[in-house]
Amino acid sequence: MADLRRFFKRSASISNAPPSSPRVSNLSAGLSSQRQSSVSNSTNGNSYTPIQVPPTSAGSISQLSTLSNTPNSTHFRNPNFVANSPGSTSIYGEGSSPHEYRRYGTSPSNNPPLSSPASSSSNYTQHLSVGGNSTSIPFSKRYVKFGESLGAGAGGQVKLVKRLSDQKVFAVKEFRAKFVTENKRDYTKKITSEYCIGSTLKHPNVIETIEISFENDRLVQVMEYCDYDLFAIVMSNKMSEEEVNCCFKQILNGLRYIHSIGLAHRDLKLDNCVINKHGIVKIIDFGSAVVYQYPFSNMLIEATGIVGSDPYLAPEVCVFNTYDPRPVDIWSTAIIYCCMVLKKFPWKIPKLSDASFKAFACREPGVTFGELLKRIPEPPSYDADLNDSSTTIPVLKTEVIEAHEVETPQVASVNNTDDGANATMEDGAKHTSNLIGEERLLNALSSEVRPLISKMVRLAPACRITVDECFEDPWLESVQMCTMVDENGESSCDGKLIPANDHEHTQVDQSVAHIASLERAKRKAAGKK
Repeated sequence: MADLRRFFKRSASISNAPPSSPRVSNLSAGLSSQRQSSVSNSTNGNSYTPIQVPPTSAGSISQLSTLSNTPNSTHFRNPNFVANSPGSTSIYGEGSSPHEYRRYGTSPSNNPPLSSPASSSSNYTQHLSVGGNSTSIPFSKRYVKFGESLGAGAGGQVKLVKRLSDQKVFAVKEFRAKFVTENKRDYTKKITSEYCIGSTLKHPNVIETIEISFENDRLVQVMEYCDYDLFAIVMSNKMSEEEVNCCFKQILNGLRYIHSIGLAHRDLKLDNCVINKHGIVKIIDFGSAVVYQYPFSNMLIEATGIVGSDPYLAPEVCVFNTYDPRPVDIWSTAIIYCCMVLKKFPWKIPKLSDASFKAFACREPGVTFGELLKRIPEPPSYDADLNDSSTTIPVLKTEVIEAHEVETPQVASVNNTDDGANATMEDGAKHTSNLIGEERLLNALSSEVRPLISKMVRLAPACRITVDECFEDPWLESVQMCTMVDENGESSCDGKLIPANDHEHTQVDQSVAHIASLERAKRKAAGKK
């Protein structure tokens, strides 16, 4: 914990410096402006900028275990993890759906508690607080906890607190203790990086970090509080089509901002989206976020490891040892939309061992799954004659991880007897279990949204649409979105609410407003039986 104290002591000195001193929260503007030139889209309408990628070698990874039908599992976020390493185990936390956490490594229950408060070197380090708070008043004297826990994950647990000065309610994340198998450097890096990312992001569709406090050897992050989890709103079955579209566009809007400053989330899902009483959706939990490009650099920093929840994972995450994290976010956002519409997952995991995904992945006879994932888009053609000729798509020279994962998905071998996806859109098919290929998913959706979702769930990540190109889609342009803007019409966290005209956002009782509340209600109902 000494490393954390030194880090936050330096951060506190920066936050208390004169206004001329740079603050970490001011980084986003500089990152965003320089990326307009260094991370521009390619001329081809459906590909990612060919940033230089350092050569990497493929590793090995074992097959993930099957997920239950209820939402969903979370992988322990360790970028250096190799699933088939000796001694790795699959551990599930307490409680049933909708939150079952899948973690790898030693059980968190074996972790020792943080060091005793008596080990703190001084009162200053015990009450250290940075990021929007310059007072030396201890955290416990400024906030009071109330209500039940909002939930817990791999990074820590979230509770409600009330600020005594103005009685305003906030959500506080209390970071987990260091695992036994985790060294101090990795632990310190994770905690500090999550804070730095959180304090840098300033956007209406991204959760705002108010401050972080280090008190009595406990690290807490104070964030704005939103009234509902998006998952709870979806499960209420009260959302209109226009409301679903609005939430989808808001998530993409937040993702566009995140990508614009060189970050990728890597764990986008319904559980990591919250919504306030005004209908503004916000992306939360940046514990798995990574930097894919540094300022003033054209070098792509590939991500590693299986990070995320099984149904939302992009297929390349399960197959390749390293990958571009941007298309992963695009895929996950498309799955979020499908979940909001269908009220179920299209598949449990994007692997050929899953019958539903295998049916979706069926494309061309004789082409292996690995070859489909390694395809790159055709270069733009300026010759009319070339447009009439058929050109084969080149394949990247990238090795896959498991040989059995690249078998050809044979159409005849698919015999799925599930009920298919139940659509709520007017022209979406009610049953698609008899279909093969991308139509298996797309035909369950409204015809207007199919072109966009089709480009977002392309198997080859290099051919997947970018977040900026999503906003060029005619259907998405027509979607009315609730937003917050300043006097200049720009997105602003403290701006004026501009609601959409074609819908109102669903509100539910606070007893079922959060995933943790749903779990408690389900356990209570099960106990009465």
